[in-house]
Amino acid sequence: MSWCNRCQRGFQTEPTATAVLCPVCGADAGRTALPAGDGSPAAAEPSSQWRRRSARTGPPWHFWLLVVAAAGYLGWRAVEVLAWVVRWIL
Repeated sequence: MSWCNRCQRGFQTEPTATAVLCPVCGADAGRTALPAGDGSPAAAEPSSQWRRRSARTGPPWHFWLLVVAAAGYLGWRAVEVLAWVVRWIL
């Protein structure tokens, strides 16, 4: 595992590689150890898939399904109440 000090990311390298270049910024990363701490900061960063998911705004589709079902149910109950009121008055 190599560490790029310029872009602050860790990345895998070939064990027999003589020159180690960062795949993100192209800087010479060498064979430096990871910074001290609780592990690789690159591992602590969210993956690109997670960033894509979290970039999406709004609630999930099943929330909207629940909203439509609740609106349909309450609408039908309102129709029943109106029918009951009309029968009660007449």
